[in-house]
Order: sequence, then C-alpha cells, then structure tokens
Amino acid sequence: MATAKDNVMPDEDSDEWEEEEYYVLVELSGISHDEFKNSKNCEVIDIDSPSPHLKLDNCIFKGQYKHTVGTAVIFEEGKEKTEDDVPMMNYLCKTVQKLEMERVFLKPKTSASTTDTPSEKLETTDELDEGTSSEDKAMDTG
Repeated sequence: MATAKDNVMPDEDSDEWEEEEYYVLVELSGISHDEFKNSKNCEVIDIDSPSPHLKLDNCIFKGQYKHTVGTAVIFEEGKEKTEDDVPMMNYLCKTVQKLEMERVFLKPKTSASTTDTPSEKLETTDELDEGTSSEDKAMDTG
C-alpha cells in the first residue's frame, strides 16, 4: 500500500493550501519479499497516468490500474496490543481498484541504422535477459 499527498491550489479568497491524501493498493510481481522489505529508496513516476512507473532501489516496475475482485479492505496497526503482544488492527479504508505492477528490465535501444553501436537511450522490456538468474525467471512466471 502506498500513500500519495497532493497539494490543491487555494481559493482566490484564501491564503492556505489544502492537502489531500490518497491510499493506493499496489501489487508487485517480479520481486521477492526480502528484496522488497530491504529496499531503501522508492520513487513513483506519473501516479496519475494510466501506466505509472515505480523504482525500488534498482528495480523498475511498470503498472496499470485494475479492478479488484470484491472489495479490498485496508487496515493499519493500532497502538493497542492483544494478550499475545500482537498489535490490534484498525480499519483505514476500502477500495475496489488496485495498481498491478510488473518488473521490467532496461536494455540499450538499438539504432535502426546499419551501425553496430547501440544508442545511449534505454528502453524497457517485459522479457527477461539471458543473464537473468533462474530465481528471477521463476518469480516472473508466477
């Protein structure tokens, strides 16, 4: 789950900015739980577009919005704990939409001309390169 905050322009009569907060349910594929848990940097690009991108450390994801089957209910950890020292969960919000993101890999774009040198630009590909480990291939298929 991700949180996005938007600043909304103030009214003509007001000197204050209004801040809105959105919760986004994100489903990642192509990354292990440990990789996700240990990631330090997260950057979301074009969250409002039909095809947003996400960068987690060196992993790049391309996504699209889809409807969930049923309703996704989102909870947050409360300050109170159960007898077993487990945090109580409090209702936060619900949604019928999610952002499905698949890992993509960058490779050099090859020029359409007859020269053998690739251009400096990069393109994304959903296919795995030959140098990808078998673990990454297994994660991509399921």
